[in-house]
Amino acid sequence: MATKFKTAVTSDATDSQIDSAGLQALITKNYAENNYAGGGSGTDPNIIQVTSTDTTTDINRTTNFTVPFNSLDFNTNSSAFSFNSSTGVITILRTGYYWVFAQISYNDNGQTSPVRANPSVRIYKNGSTSLGYTGAHGYLRNATGHDEAGNSIGMMVNLTANDTLEVKTLALTTATAALVLTSGESVFCVAEFGSQYTPTGITASSSTSTSANVDLSQVGGTYYTALRTTGSIAVETSTPPPVTGGFAHLRINYSSEPSVTGATKMAGADFVASTEMKMVFYNDGSASYYYFLAI
Repeated sequence: MATKFKTAVTSDATDSQIDSAGLQALITKNYAENNYAGGGSGTDPNIIQVTSTDTTTDINRTTNFTVPFNSLDFNTNSSAFSFNSSTGVITILRTGYYWVFAQISYNDNGQTSPVRANPSVRIYKNGSTSLGYTGAHGYLRNATGHDEAGNSIGMMVNLTANDTLEVKTLALTTATAALVLTSGESVFCVAEFGSQYTPTGITASSSTSTSANVDLSQVGGTYYTALRTTGSIAVETSTPPPVTGGFAHLRINYSSEPSVTGATKMAGADFVASTEMKMVFYNDGSASYYYFLAI
């Protein structure tokens, strides 16, 4: 007797053909990418991008000067970055590898005599530490209509949680007449390439503090071994912020149920006054929660 085989949909089948064939079908790469988590393109990096509307501040100075970036274009993850529009500073909230790019577009501020200026552009970490690279290819001649120019720089850097980044300029010629930014044409961008792919906090952490905010940055857990008996309890939300899967255990013995900020209570064992219990905190990627356990 001849063996009968089921006919498989060909590799150039449409998605609708694959849907109708169900488990008997071969699926296309396009179908997998569109219908299954993690297919194809992978995880997009977290990105923050800012620009500047400032058109009056001189950026061509003989001492290092922070470029006045003051407008947020977008921040795809507030757990990865924060931005201070008053200072032009971006704060990195998670340890990892980052691509940093900055470009300044400037003009001669309406001057009529030659300027011949070249304000270099550099990235600084934590206010005073240059990352060691310089963008200095721009040159504003202020002749025959050449009254605008720009400099840019890009690099990969390894940063630690709560490091700050800012863009600074420094005049590289003796022509130090005032130059100003062209509104909306300068950009400062940081993209996270490491920490969201690399598991963090694998090793469990322990603490004897009875007053510190609860650390949910460890997927291996933070264990508070000393007994808390008084005081409200708060989840640490910024330094460092919670991570998906981060959790903590606390020992408590309160005369009344402690108040908690930064986390939502879930059902567990009933709270028992004046009795040692465990409090368990965890983060599911969208919010933080806690519950009680009897010992």
